[in-house]
Amino acid sequence: MRAVTTRINYLYYCNRYICNIIRKCQELLGVVRDRTDLARRMRADDRDMNPDNFLRLKGVPMVYDLINEIADAFCNHSAVLSAFSVLDPGNLPDSVTEIAEYGKAKRR
Repeated sequence: MRAVTTRINYLYYCNRYICNIIRKCQELLGVVRDRTDLARRMRADDRDMNPDNFLRLKGVPMVYDLINEIADAFCNHSAVLSAFSVLDPGNLPDSVTEIAEYGKAKRR
C-alpha cells in the first residue's frame, strides 16, 4: 500500500510541475502578445495585418530586394563564374556525338 501511495504522490507532484511549466509558458506568451500590441500601437500601426496585407506590404518588396541584391552580387561575370556554365544541364548538346567535345571550346 505504501508503494501505491508513494507512486500517487509522485504522479501528483509531476502533474503539478508540468502544470506549472504550462502556466509559465502561457504567461510568457501573454507578455509577448502584450508587448507586441504595445509596440504596434506605439508605431501607430493601426491597420490590421492579415496575410494578404503582409505579403503586399512586406513580403513582395522583400523578395524583390533579395532578387536585386543577388543580381548585384553576381553582375560581374568573372572567368570563374562563367566556367561553371559547363555544369548547367541546359547547355548540354543535343546529340550524343557532340558530348566528347562539350566544354573544350570554352576552356581554351
